[in-house]
Amino acid sequence: MTVLGWIIMGTSITTVLVVLAYCLVKVLTLPPVEDELP
Repeated sequence: MTVLGWIIMGTSITTVLVVLAYCLVKVLTLPPVEDELP
């Protein structure tokens, strides 16, 4: 692969990881219902 190919692949993977992390944070922080369990 060329350097440009590696840069594009790395950027794509990083973008996917950032989006997944953002969604996880949103899902975990929005519903504070499970924290109130006895």
